[in-house]
Amino acid sequence: VRAHSLPCDLLQRSESTTLVARAAALAGAPPDIVVHVAGMAPSSKTTDAADEDWDRTLELNATSAFVLARAALPHMVSQEWGRIVVVASTASRVGYAYTAAYTASKHAALGLVRALAVEVARYGVTVNAACPGFAETAILTEAIQNIVQRTGASEEEARRRLAGYSPQQRFIQPEEIARV
Repeated sequence: VRAHSLPCDLLQRSESTTLVARAAALAGAPPDIVVHVAGMAPSSKTTDAADEDWDRTLELNATSAFVLARAALPHMVSQEWGRIVVVASTASRVGYAYTAAYTASKHAALGLVRALAVEVARYGVTVNAACPGFAETAILTEAIQNIVQRTGASEEEARRRLAGYSPQQRFIQPEEIARV
């Protein structure tokens, strides 16, 4: 089994579309498995949120998942086998204060997964979402810094607050999500 990681700017629809072609050229066949693991999470009061943050967050977290799936599905459907995984978030299922764009985009990503799963199941293609909580990533670092700056809480207190959202009372490691 060969696996390749091909970075691209998913905010550019043309790059999302050509990513599947790049993968096919590299591997000699279109991909059988596609994982969308991109995201951004601006944080602010909704009344202070910039339109650009809203647009960019929806584009990266939801629209790029749609564009990538749309590019990969013809091959998967024709061979009657394939796997698409979208890394969403617990914010796909609940709301969090000060994250309207992120929460809305992750709800959209989960809705996309549910719709696609029903649409392509008869072709042997599965579409699933992984919905992890806070993970030790750049998004978490930004969230902690934001809490510290806006509330005056210490970094340790901000980390404790966010870890409290997890039933495990800890942050998920990226490797745990990768295993899923």
